[in-house]
Amino acid sequence: MVNNSNIELPDEGDNIIRTKDFEVQVNSKGLGHEIFFQMKKHADAVAQIRAECEESDTFELLLERSVRLALHLQKRGVTSKDIVSPCATNDLNAIVTMVAPLLIGAKIACMDPCLGEADIGEMLQLTKAKIVFIYKEHEEKFGKIVNDLNLDVEIVVFGETRKRTPFTEFLKPFAKDDEQNFVPFDVRNLEDDALMVFSGGLSGVPKGMCFSHQCVLSQLQRLAGTGRKSTNFILYSSLAWISTQVSIMSSLISGSCRLIAPEFDPAQTWKYLLKYDIKNLILPPNYALQFLRYGNPDKLETPNLKLFMITGGRLNVDQMNGLKELFTHPLLIISPYNLKSPVRLLKKKPGASGAPIAGFDYKIVHPVTGAVCGPNEKGEICLKSKYCISTYYNNETASNIFDEDGFLKTGDLAYYDDDHYFYIVDVIDDIFRYESVEIPASLLESILYEHAAVKIVSFIAIHSDGEDIAMGVVVKHDSESANDVTEQDLIEFFNDKINNLHKIRGGILFVKESLIPYTVTGRIRKFLLCKTMLEDLDGVDLSINIM
Repeated sequence: MVNNSNIELPDEGDNIIRTKDFEVQVNSKGLGHEIFFQMKKHADAVAQIRAECEESDTFELLLERSVRLALHLQKRGVTSKDIVSPCATNDLNAIVTMVAPLLIGAKIACMDPCLGEADIGEMLQLTKAKIVFIYKEHEEKFGKIVNDLNLDVEIVVFGETRKRTPFTEFLKPFAKDDEQNFVPFDVRNLEDDALMVFSGGLSGVPKGMCFSHQCVLSQLQRLAGTGRKSTNFILYSSLAWISTQVSIMSSLISGSCRLIAPEFDPAQTWKYLLKYDIKNLILPPNYALQFLRYGNPDKLETPNLKLFMITGGRLNVDQMNGLKELFTHPLLIISPYNLKSPVRLLKKKPGASGAPIAGFDYKIVHPVTGAVCGPNEKGEICLKSKYCISTYYNNETASNIFDEDGFLKTGDLAYYDDDHYFYIVDVIDDIFRYESVEIPASLLESILYEHAAVKIVSFIAIHSDGEDIAMGVVVKHDSESANDVTEQDLIEFFNDKINNLHKIRGGILFVKESLIPYTVTGRIRKFLLCKTMLEDLDGVDLSINIM
């Protein structure tokens, strides 16, 4: 058994894994204050580079624009009681829109502007954001939402605009003394909320998860303690993801350089790894699988790459090992799943999501009986810590996320082994059952993603004779070779890689990408997908268990 005695407390015989408190000293004046002074400390270092054109920023220039934007926000009446919503990612000023509100104590609630009108409207109504920052291509959609819902929010646009405020207005300089003498906001109470991250259930409306200054600063301090010092990194994910926000904030504090790249392309990513001496590569699962499929045809060597992290989902052991084989040198490839279920990152056991970390207590609860499970028994992972999310914003019903013992119910199906290594199986709502066997949708999807023709895949379950029958919904890549791939081709490819219980029995539907509905966190909204795909089919029971 692995010795975790330096982290875990003695077993009390109730199957709850308890850990020692995480002793950490954080900036008592808050997140914005910490970021401000760390950026000043790294003033001469390069903070970010635009990959395709090599345009770069130093921390000094980045902070100058952040302070300027903060002063403009104050001039418009934004205070510590307000919320600002950055909606840009791949832009040199995207970080500015995230940092500036924190400098004046305002909360940030980043959104993915590619979401549908209904979700964006729900989020804007929930937060009552005072200002949103968007790209030019989203101006018409946001304008319509704001007008239809009669919202009092200023829309700021990156690029030329006639109807809205151009972002350049927020970069106009103030008097030299005003900028140089700027002092970031002192939050006074570290339990106040610093940021909000939206979490939409597969069928529910968006909910805002609140994270306090104490929570975020502690997480950043924990990352600093892992030795992740100044380094070049590249990530391909939305600013709306908590993992993206934490990675960016960590880079600001550590003095690391972020490479800003356009849409993900495996071949270009290899070039960036070499050209920019990238140390950390962070990809969501679908991009990681595209990277795996592409391989390393030119046998490129990237000896400086030390960490390959998959966030927002999980890959199986074979896929993780396949990624390792792409590289000519040893590196750490991990899939910590998400920050809602925090675990210690691993160098061993590639199929595991992590091990307990100090400051968190863990238990696995059977979803039906409510019993606390022991090793190798699957259930919902629940955790207790002062570093958890505090609540859901303005949502009393959704705030019932803690059990009677104060444990946060994460919604993740998981188990731990005899060494107390955790394995995240899937989201509980993404599990269906065939012949009494629980089958994770993510397992089926990860296999079909290995086929070169598959761009997007989601499995839904058809209820038939008391069983959940797997049906695949697939968007193919736009290529001649992909267009020639048939349903039978994919079924044979899939069934050759899986055992009998997991085989596709409900067929595969090919659809246009525009028909795939998403949650606010970028996951496929399977309840709506199921209705869209199946409601017109005769003999199908729609009262099904949605994966």
